[in-house]
Formats: sequence, C-alpha cells, structure tokens
Amino acid sequence: MNPINRCFGPTSRRSFLKMGALGVSGLSLAEVMRLRTAAGATSAAPETSVIFVWLAGGPPHMETYDMKPDAPEGYRGQFSPISTNVPGIEVCEHLPLHAKCADKFTLIRSISHRFNDHGGGSKRVMTGRIPDTPTGTINDSPSVISIVNKMREHIDVGMPNCVTMANGGRSKVDTYAQGAAYLGMKYNYFPVGDDPSSPKFAVRNMFLGQTAEERLDDRRQLLRGLDRLRSEVDASGAMDAVDEFSQQAFGLLTSPRMHEAFDLSREPQSLRERYGMHAWGQRALMARRLVEAGSSFVTVAMENPYISGLKYPKLGFYNWDSHAENATCGRTRDIVSRFTIRL
Repeated sequence: MNPINRCFGPTSRRSFLKMGALGVSGLSLAEVMRLRTAAGATSAAPETSVIFVWLAGGPPHMETYDMKPDAPEGYRGQFSPISTNVPGIEVCEHLPLHAKCADKFTLIRSISHRFNDHGGGSKRVMTGRIPDTPTGTINDSPSVISIVNKMREHIDVGMPNCVTMANGGRSKVDTYAQGAAYLGMKYNYFPVGDDPSSPKFAVRNMFLGQTAEERLDDRRQLLRGLDRLRSEVDASGAMDAVDEFSQQAFGLLTSPRMHEAFDLSREPQSLRERYGMHAWGQRALMARRLVEAGSSFVTVAMENPYISGLKYPKLGFYNWDSHAENATCGRTRDIVSRFTIRL
C-alpha cells in the first residue's frame, strides 16, 4: 500500500469564520481551494478501503446462514446447519468453505426491512434510510457509495474513488439503488460494465485508441492556448481552480496507476484461475487491485456469471432471486450451484 499522509483534522472554528468573512469581502475560488487544502485535504491514498459484494436478488437466508432448525416445519429451512471454526456460529451444510473461515467474517442478524420488493429493499440497504416509495431503485437519499465519494473527493491518487463493476447495462447507477440522489451526478461511481474475463475486455471511456489520443493532444493544445488568454484577462486567480478541475479530468484519463490497476494481465495466470476465469472471479481480483491502487469503495455485482461461458444449470437462475426453488437449486448435484462457484 502507499504511504499515508496523516490528516490533522479540519480547520478551527475561528479559521472557518475568518474564511467566511473573507468570502464576503471577495475571496477568490482559488484561494478557497487553497484554504481547503490547508484545512486537511490530502492526495494520499486512504487508510481504509471497501470491497462491497452485491448479490442481486438476495441469497435466501434459510439456505445460507439462518436455517432455523428448531422452528416449525413451515418456517425452517430444508437443509441442516453445520458447525464452523467459531463456536456458536453455524452455516448451511452446503457452505463447507464458509465454515472453515467463519473467524474472518461477521454475520449481522439485526438488519431487516418491511419492503416486499427488490426496489424498496435495495434502497433501504444502500442508503440506510427508509425510502419514500416501496418500489423502484431511484434513490431519494444518497447511497453509501455516493457518500464515500463526497467525503473523499479531496483524495486524488490517479484513481476513481468509487467503482462499480456489473454486467453491461446493469452497471447504471439506478439498477441497484446506488445513485447519488440530491448530492448530484458528480458523486456517482465510475462504472465498469464489461466482462474482465473476456480477452476483449476494455474499460470504456478510459483506454484510448490512437485517433482518440491524437484528439486529446489537440484538446490539450487548445486548452494551453486558452490558458494563455485567460492569464491575460483574469488577474483574480479564480481561473486557476477551473484549470485544476481540467487537469484532474485529464489526469484520471491518462493515469498510469489507473491503467495498471485495470490490467489483469499483470497477475500470474495461476492466480487468475484460482479466482475463477469468469466474470465474478475476475471482478473480485480486479476489485483487489483497485483498492490496492487507491480506490476507496469498489462494488462487485455478482449476477449472471453465465455471460462468461459457464454452463447454465438445468434448474439455475441468472441471479440470486430464486424464491420458488431455493432448496432444489442448492440440493441438485449435477449443476453449477451458485453456492459452489468459488472465487
């Protein structure tokens, strides 16, 4: 990981009031940005990063972590619980690998919602708030992803702070209730919709062809010309801040760190195969690379692994929304059960 520059906290109340008074008297935007930097903004990579795995549809709890074996027949699950390496914690008999590493994860049993719909449930989980409507996935409150993006917008290490990897059009912000709501589109995540296990994988809008690179160079030349013009007509310094935003956009687009993080060919083939040569496995590996490179919050949507050429099971589903045949799907031995796709 990268060395961390410590943040010494926000500016004092006195300094904040002083900055407000200066603003009334004509403080330029560039000066505000400099004060903000002095108040604790940093370009260092964050100490803490999150890899968030989104299981679209939601795995059934009574076939995974809460079989309720002592409940009446109409309530308990059809599978048996097994012990784990943590005394008192049991998981489903079809999750033996989970049972071996229960000391590495925490089961939170206190969270619930009252929405009999994926939309309402998704919004409740992603925002931490009770949504205005029980259906639909357009947020009326910011998702946790957007909140992270807002709180860490001062971090610039040549990587997007928040990334979501999902299938094709499913990478849009409103698919899984991951939108920024009133915070604005600026705080949405960086979407990656292609399958990283494909030999043709490329992050759209990032990897440029020769023609696009030439256009980018032309645009840089134009901006340099505009910079000279602005330096002559703008003596206040406000344009310096605009220049900085432009530089950040160009910097992200051409960042070597970003290109390297998305380049899975840098990983040993044996390790890639251990993660699994399918969309789920390669997204998980890429998520690890992204947080190591400095991203704060990386979401991996594990939905429809069959886009990678995996055999579609006879009784399978493209996601975890398997209300009708949860137990049958898990019990069938001749299929690629969702519970045994290993990362």
